Amino acid sequence: MAIITSKNGISIRLTEERWKHIVLLHPNLADKQTQVLDAVKDPDYIFRGKADELLAVSKLSARVYLVVVYKEVKRMVLSLPHMTPQMYDGYLKRS
Repeated sequence: MAIITSKNGISIRLTEERWKHIVLLHPNLADKQTQVLDAVKDPDYIFRGKADELLAVSKLSARVYLVVVYKEVKRMVLSLPHMTPQMYDGYLKRS
């Protein structure tokens, strides 16, 4: 289990079970756990989702963004950490 502190100072846990679930849905992230955690710890942008979730966005390259969806509550929820540039542009236009 990994425990980090979010940009907002909240402790976030990523359990092995949750990580396995993420990698099952997004196998391209299998070797990127550190980048996923870093995105929550020190994102380039943070957006608020529709159901009180937060979207931590880290720019990996000119056209690639890593988006980690999580909630800042007593227990961490972390899933779906990937977004296409077109989806990201939609969030920029909303804020």
